[in-house]
Amino acid sequence: MKKFLLIISFLYCLTSQVQAQTLPVGFHAYEEYWRNYQLLGQIDSTLSFIQRPISISAFPADMLPFLSEQKWSNKWLDIRLLPVSMRSSFNTNFPTSINDGAFRADGGLQKSLTGGVYLSKGNWSLQLMPELVFHENKNYDAFPEEHFDVIWERRYYYWNRIDQPERFGNQAELRMLLGQSALKYTFDNDISLGISTQNLWWGPAKRNALVMSNQAEGFLHFSAQTEKPILTKIGRFEGQFIAGQLGNSNQLPPDTARTNQGYQLYVPKRDQWRYVSGINLAYQPKWLEGLTLGYNKLTQLYADEIRGAADLIPFFNGSMSTGVAANTNRPRSQQMSSMYMRWLLQEAKAEFYLSYGTKGPSRSFREFIENPTLDRAFTGGVAKIYPVKNNSFVKVEMEASFLGQNTRGEIRSGDSWYVDNYIRQGFTHKGEVLGAGIGGGANAQFLGVTWFKGLDQVGLTIERRLHDNDFYYYAFEDSRDFRRFWVDLNIGLRGSKQLGQVLLSADILFTNAINYQWELYNDPAEYFVDGIDKQNLSFQVQATYFWK
Repeated sequence: MKKFLLIISFLYCLTSQVQAQTLPVGFHAYEEYWRNYQLLGQIDSTLSFIQRPISISAFPADMLPFLSEQKWSNKWLDIRLLPVSMRSSFNTNFPTSINDGAFRADGGLQKSLTGGVYLSKGNWSLQLMPELVFHENKNYDAFPEEHFDVIWERRYYYWNRIDQPERFGNQAELRMLLGQSALKYTFDNDISLGISTQNLWWGPAKRNALVMSNQAEGFLHFSAQTEKPILTKIGRFEGQFIAGQLGNSNQLPPDTARTNQGYQLYVPKRDQWRYVSGINLAYQPKWLEGLTLGYNKLTQLYADEIRGAADLIPFFNGSMSTGVAANTNRPRSQQMSSMYMRWLLQEAKAEFYLSYGTKGPSRSFREFIENPTLDRAFTGGVAKIYPVKNNSFVKVEMEASFLGQNTRGEIRSGDSWYVDNYIRQGFTHKGEVLGAGIGGGANAQFLGVTWFKGLDQVGLTIERRLHDNDFYYYAFEDSRDFRRFWVDLNIGLRGSKQLGQVLLSADILFTNAINYQWELYNDPAEYFVDGIDKQNLSFQVQATYFWK
């Protein structure tokens, strides 16, 4: 009888229809649209926005223009067209944008074109959404030759422990990527198993996710995840486990022949791909509506150092305490983790969130109490919506992120976020960090005011971004040169407009970079000289066509 029930259940899974299509990370106008209307009470409060891409099965049907109404069906397949999106970005003098997926920290023009089809039958689904990307790779002013040799040596101390090139070549490049594609098997719209190259985003932050964001392009990974929160007697649970492959940029830092006191500054990295595994878990207590509590962790190690099944699972592939003596038989790994919360207050039309992250092996509670600021980073934010006339609204939002370290030992040892002494590509994929777009050692404070009505919106943003403060103190503290903070003041306009089946969005950002690349005018006769400031205009435009 038990075997019979198992067979019936299996046949039901094969014949039932599921909807595993997702909204890819990076469709910012739609992500904001859904998050805004959740604050207004028009989307279920149990949707946490802490695990993206989000399955469209979690949304009301009248808020899903992303899903094509055209559907071709036969006995083998159901076929839908995915939207076609064209995106362009241009920087006049130096790169400033973050969270842009397949785009890179390049000068000049970048373009992308994406679209595809969604195929499904029973519990199987295939989202084919490749991306064609063009990079102009225009030259721009990078780390200055004028810095002293000792400063170059200290800069190389960071470059030798992270794969984060200033430039990705010096010629135009056209790349074809699998983009936001995924093959899935979904069990009753609740849990799915799949293989994907989609971008992932973990945690509640909107601009600087500590562990996983779309700052880098998507990487090939296996995923086991909930498609929407699962209801239990004590609340709702959701989560995702991933295992994937991280690649290298194959780009060199500048001036690799440079020396200081006869020593070669550049140290080549291992040419080996890295295995990454991670888990993201979230819980919504039954007794506190709108509250989400969560934890995530990512671990990477070189693929040729995987020695057993325990190395494949993020809870077992690293020492669980810094107080434990090193196990020389265990492959060395790099670990990042964060705890987070999001509280949605629909009656107040507001939300606030906080993420607290640590790097390295997990610490005991005693170690945390003794030094809670060790290897830490955090991001916090708040948003509030105010109704105005004609069913339109104004949203005020703020987010602050602090990845710079604040203990002398960490700074003097160069123990910054995303870098690593053993896995010297750091926490990167194809030359960009997996987490916060501002990068390790950086701090940022953001303020935005946006008017919106449906998908139509226009807003003003102001951001202060402090570049790699860990390197600044490491490089200049012993000389007592405290004039060189590299700070960007960013002022931007953003907007989107729906025109029938087309959604247009645009961002214009002006950047005044104070003490760009930590450089001052050299005047031996004076100490209080001006820094070398530079300005940049960044333009981003996206047009998306939704099929009917």
